[in-house]
Amino acid sequence: LTVVMLFFNCVVVPKANFTFKKLHYKMLKNQASIAIKEKVFIDTFEGQQFYIDRKDNDGQFAGVKVFDRWSPQTSIQTTLAKTGTLETNQDSYQVFFHLRDGVMTWDNKNYNTYNRLYFKHYAIRLKLEKELAQMTDVKKGFEEMNLTELSQEMDATSDPFRKNSLRNEFQKRFSLPFACLVLTWFSAPLGLWIRSKGFISFVLALAMIFIYYLLFMLGL
Repeated sequence: LTVVMLFFNCVVVPKANFTFKKLHYKMLKNQASIAIKEKVFIDTFEGQQFYIDRKDNDGQFAGVKVFDRWSPQTSIQTTLAKTGTLETNQDSYQVFFHLRDGVMTWDNKNYNTYNRLYFKHYAIRLKLEKELAQMTDVKKGFEEMNLTELSQEMDATSDPFRKNSLRNEFQKRFSLPFACLVLTWFSAPLGLWIRSKGFISFVLALAMIFIYYLLFMLGL
């Protein structure tokens, strides 16, 4: 059982997680393409509202209007662009809306000003849901890396918090499989020792499981 769980945790689970991400990304890509229509206010994307005057057959958009906020505390920002295109990034698994030749306007209540910013190119990352947005921040997350990738990432990163997270994930891949051996070696003689002591064996088993999973979740 330990060998099976080692193979499952170190090979099957990372591949399955990454395959799920790619399938989810395809759904995101298709949903983004279908959601953008002509002369309709589009509020499919979280925190943003779009309006497209014309959508060409080659994927070009004309007369693009975007209404969004930089943060929940700020006022609504209005963006007008002559053209726009939809891009799906195969490396980062994200979807971007590229706007060109436009102007961005917003007001600032603290300073009583009205601001205007002209741009040649402006890229907006489309968000369909919070879970997917978090999932697409990097190409591979901790749970999608195999042991070799985790080890290489630990050597490459200089961020101590990221290094600790990688180290915890690396150790978790082994801790559960070897629990099959450790708990059996501990529980078998303990069961023989207290087989005549009644309910105490059940209490000790629950306590042992609680302590083990507490250490497991804390990465100790």
